Amino acid sequence: MAANPQYQIDVKLQDNTVTVNDLDDKIFVVQSQGTADLDRLVDEIKEINSGLEQEIVRMVLALCNRAIVKLILSGYRLNTGLFILELVCKGVTYDKAWHPGVNSLQIRLRLTKELREALNNTTINIVGESTSAMSVTGAESALGVGYRVKAGRAFTLYGKNIKVVGNALSVGITLTNSENVVTKIEADLIVQNSPKKLIFIIPEGMADGEYELKIVTQYSSSSRLLKKPRAVVQSLTVCE
Repeated sequence: MAANPQYQIDVKLQDNTVTVNDLDDKIFVVQSQGTADLDRLVDEIKEINSGLEQEIVRMVLALCNRAIVKLILSGYRLNTGLFILELVCKGVTYDKAWHPGVNSLQIRLRLTKELREALNNTTINIVGESTSAMSVTGAESALGVGYRVKAGRAFTLYGKNIKVVGNALSVGITLTNSENVVTKIEADLIVQNSPKKLIFIIPEGMADGEYELKIVTQYSSSSRLLKKPRAVVQSLTVCE
């Protein structure tokens, strides 16, 4: 990273739907700039050093990814300069054997001092109030406030227009793991389904790890369903 770079993040104000009895408090929501993929990363590197060949940059990044996987899965604790990756074991055993349905390998990520300082030095620019028709503003589970959940236990989401209704095939709640395996939350696991509060049970047997939680609905504030479903996506961690 460049010496003392200056960053600015745009945020918008949004109603805090968690505190239903307080009409004045609001939260800040980061305004997403979209998803940056490998192509964008290559472009950013070339912008820093225009003399680098695109094919070379792409090859080096691919080799770097391979080296990271090799080191992590060889048992090394890897410090990349921005974050620290460490392999950990999840689950217990009573017979001294490894059971894939109970035990798993997970990667723990921690920020380095350099990245923490960059976060602390980032300027916040408030660009108004959010007009998003659908949003998630908070969550809580058996593990406390936030997006860490336990399999077989209830998970509560707070938000705006998150009631799951509609007859489109995409409507519903899904959890997608890192291997793009999709688990749909069946209707009998949804405990409460309202515009500002959604409670459902995380299915039994869900493996620990990182998931993409996606809520798709045709709900609208009127009596008529939306013609086109809308969705909101949130990262979620299943853990013991």
